[in-house]
Amino acid sequence: MSAGSRQKPAGRWWLKLAPQARLTFWQGQALAGGCLVAAVLLRLCFVATLGTRGTFFTFFPALMVASFWGGITPGLTCLILSALIGDYFWLIPRDGFVINAPDLHVLVGYLISGLVILVICSLFKKLLEAHRAAEEQARLLTHEMRHRIRNLMGLVQAISLQTARRSKGLSDYQDQFHDRLEALGLALALDVSNDEALTPANLDMLVARVLTPFGHHNCQISGPPVPVTPRTATPLALVIHELATNAVKYGALSVPEGRVEIGWRRRGRMVHLEWREIGGPPVAPPKAQGFGTRLIGSAFRREEGQAEITYDSAGVQCIVRFSA
Repeated sequence: MSAGSRQKPAGRWWLKLAPQARLTFWQGQALAGGCLVAAVLLRLCFVATLGTRGTFFTFFPALMVASFWGGITPGLTCLILSALIGDYFWLIPRDGFVINAPDLHVLVGYLISGLVILVICSLFKKLLEAHRAAEEQARLLTHEMRHRIRNLMGLVQAISLQTARRSKGLSDYQDQFHDRLEALGLALALDVSNDEALTPANLDMLVARVLTPFGHHNCQISGPPVPVTPRTATPLALVIHELATNAVKYGALSVPEGRVEIGWRRRGRMVHLEWREIGGPPVAPPKAQGFGTRLIGSAFRREEGQAEITYDSAGVQCIVRFSA
């Protein structure tokens, strides 16, 4: 094991410090209350030795914990209540909220220092969350890239076998295989990452372009003109690509007599797209959910659309709903 591999886990342990999920308002207030109780109990342990000195020294760590794990609101709650508690019990005169001038400086200094701590801890919390989210996204992208490379190699093999079945000779096979590989490259290079609005009826072009390498003549595409935004086109292309890949490997596009029907209708801003395989081998639901099925189910963000796949015995069906 190299030094770099040994240091990798140690260098990222701090990412686990931030909470895995955001706290609700009342969870944050409960955290602030727990930190205050712990700080007060600890401060009471030093009453005999410190008296009124070091009034707020146990509240600083409580404020750090509340701000880092809870955020701004629990941190403010902890700061305000700790200032009131310290003022009432340990600043002179005790057991009241009236204080003398020297202790007023102590209280103001604590409030200013507490605000600085609150801001720093909250910013550090957001930094950790953003870094952890970026690492998770990078991990998912790497996983998806490996999966797509494996799919691409299987797809090239399937295209080669299908082209060989239908070609009339070596020259015909070379021409068809070259054309399909070129179309596959165009589909994989589909660029929907810019912010320019796509033209009306672009859904038709998007579906046709993604399906061309898989045997477009065996796919029936129908539907009204629908404009598709880049935000929607990316997950939609992933879903169709994954469905077509599975159809070529195991479904309707794996046999000469099989075909796929893709149709959509529009109701207001919602588009209802249906993928239906016909004439393929008998279909049985998979025993375990593979990465491809998970990709289809999670390609869209919840607020942008959803895709549901059904393994019917007559052929795979998938319904995609998204806004346009």
